[in-house]
Amino acid sequence: MGNAILNAPTLENIISEWVYRFARSLDDLDDLRCGENSGVTPKGVYICFDGYAEDSGDIDFNKKDSLSFAVFIHKKSLKSEFPEHEIAYGCIVHRPKEEICIYCWLDRVNNKIDVLTENINLDDNNLQSKLLNLAVKIWHRDNMKA
Repeated sequence: MGNAILNAPTLENIISEWVYRFARSLDDLDDLRCGENSGVTPKGVYICFDGYAEDSGDIDFNKKDSLSFAVFIHKKSLKSEFPEHEIAYGCIVHRPKEEICIYCWLDRVNNKIDVLTENINLDDNNLQSKLLNLAVKIWHRDNMKA
């Protein structure tokens, strides 16, 4: 087959792989600040820590065992570095016409990542499809050697 992208894993598997690698490369998962982005990412992709879980009231619950991450893929992510975000009031200014943001949760106790693809919300469905396909192309670029 001429199209090796058909052999790529699912979007959820790709995002999970990226977030695992990012989280493993951080110094201390118990002392992160929102926006922390010093971990290892694929070229052109931006990943940042988005917060710890809320306290559920369960005595055995440790909020630092559940971490949220935001994964951004820009329309130029395949061929160039990720363009820096503007910051307003201490928050990233999302560019829905240029990028997609996929949120996920890392459960450290069960070593599992829950990728929240149902929360993807862009104005233009065509752009959304192209950006989701970019994740597969980036994975292919980084994992499939000719």
